[in-house]
Amino acid sequence: MSGRLVLGAVLGAIFLGLALWGVPMKELGTVLAGVSLLPLLQAAVLFLVQQALRALRQLLLVRPLAPDTSFASQHAILCMTFFCINTFPARLGELVRPYLLREKEGIALGAGFGVVLVERVLDLIGLLATILVVLLLVDLPPGVVEIAGTPVALAELGRRVALTLLPPMLGVLGVLVIWGGEVVQMLERLVDALDRRLRVRWPRRLAGLLLRFSAAFVTGLEALRLPAHLTGVLVLTATSLAGSGLVAVYLARAVGLGDELGFGRALGVVCVTALGIALPAPPGQVGVYEGSARAGLALFGISGETLGARAFAFALVAHWWLFAVQAASAAFFFWRDRSLLADAVDFVRRSKQGAAID
Repeated sequence: MSGRLVLGAVLGAIFLGLALWGVPMKELGTVLAGVSLLPLLQAAVLFLVQQALRALRQLLLVRPLAPDTSFASQHAILCMTFFCINTFPARLGELVRPYLLREKEGIALGAGFGVVLVERVLDLIGLLATILVVLLLVDLPPGVVEIAGTPVALAELGRRVALTLLPPMLGVLGVLVIWGGEVVQMLERLVDALDRRLRVRWPRRLAGLLLRFSAAFVTGLEALRLPAHLTGVLVLTATSLAGSGLVAVYLARAVGLGDELGFGRALGVVCVTALGIALPAPPGQVGVYEGSARAGLALFGISGETLGARAFAFALVAHWWLFAVQAASAAFFFWRDRSLLADAVDFVRRSKQGAAID
């Protein structure tokens, strides 16, 4: 785990250096001093609405496992979880949600991890699908870079990656939704066979890990087997992504990029940023967020001497203004349940050290 922390720190430094490359500091100060308050407030309101939509989606995913749960409970869990994800290094905050689902809803840790895995897969599918839509409908600059002496068209590369990943992901997800129980039983038979026939430990351990992962994931898919829940989850996933695009539009207006970043381009920037911050990162995602946001803006030609300062200002505001809004919402719930934050930090610490969690 320490290697993951070191990797996060290294990536944060590299991404921050790339984000700052060529940014005129004097002009950056001028842009930040002139940030408009009204668009910031509008972005904050939209962000809180989007957070509520994500909580409603989580409610649909969790309800088959905890029928008595409520939107208020899931909203609190989501707000506290995302504060930890955005604060702890190397995305260790992802461990907090299964812990909170166990503490507040009585859901077993394995099933809680399954819910998180399903949500992340749905988010990734939504991001890849959105990238395809943006590349199809939004005009892009040439965006050709040279890698190892070979010119690479960024838009075409993004389209190929999305088209390569989406079909198998959708296929595997569909198989597990329909035949998840049978797949887990097949893996159980495989693990039993390996235990009987192999003396080498690592294949058995690998198969056992795959079995536990699959069983947790299939448990998390329970809600998607209900047509009404499946429809609701898909609609809420799409609506939440659209909300992220609108938030980015208002943040762009706050730093004077309103003419450069319409809704379609904003969605593209959101997708690139979200994929970037999925990497290991330092505490607070310092550097990784800024570098990912600037990469998304550069895809649409929002970079260079003329727009570099405003692009970096957008990255800073998008990161830290939304972090402050999210932290404020989480602070209320942590204040209400005063022991939860300390307990969650202790849970993450013990998990990181490999201690057994009851």
